[in-house]
Amino acid sequence: MPIKVLGIHSSPHSGGTADALRYALDRAAETGDVITEMADLRKGGCHPCLHCDRCIRENLYSCPVFSDAITPLYEKIREADVIMLASPVYDMAPTAQMAALIGRLRPLGKCTSAGEWGRKVGCAIAVGGSRNGGEETTLSVLNRYILALGMNLAGPGVYAYSGASVWSRNHHDSRVTEEDEHNRMVLSCTARRAVVLAKLIKAGLEAQPELSGCRTAGFLDEEDRRRFMEAFWRS
Repeated sequence: MPIKVLGIHSSPHSGGTADALRYALDRAAETGDVITEMADLRKGGCHPCLHCDRCIRENLYSCPVFSDAITPLYEKIREADVIMLASPVYDMAPTAQMAALIGRLRPLGKCTSAGEWGRKVGCAIAVGGSRNGGEETTLSVLNRYILALGMNLAGPGVYAYSGASVWSRNHHDSRVTEEDEHNRMVLSCTARRAVVLAKLIKAGLEAQPELSGCRTAGFLDEEDRRRFMEAFWRS
């Protein structure tokens, strides 16, 4: 089965971050047997989570309150093997649109303890207006998003310690990869390593299916998961 890679960017503009994500998806495809898809949060709005808990009470896998740019992503996220989160740097952090996306993934929280997120790989891309313009702090937040969801975090190692830190002269600039070798390098290594890790996970689960299900979330079995979740909700 091919590896499905979903890239999501949260820039309100069509250049800069979108260009960086598109380049990363192209590099991911170079590893072979990969299907890529790019989504953005620019159109349709991004409402923040209200924590009404309807999705939990009604056992839903999407938000029943809002219909916006996030709505069609629920199914795509569940189907993806690799999720790339890309955001421009706004006030040393990801955009409000990206924060809204993460908050609105509450309906998929049940997938964490079931081990579904544990079979996925996540990686982060931050695009700033200068070499030291908040990319590291933005990557730190994006990486915590990925870990909190229960995904396996992919970084490119010595070439970029915490993710793809990309410099753009402004958020409208579509030349972030054409004119900067460093940008190309960190995006390539991040994307390719994420796909390779996803392939290793998929191959490992095919070879040892007994490790699938809730065991990828750290539980011994379903009874162990049930006890843990009961204790969690009581605390």
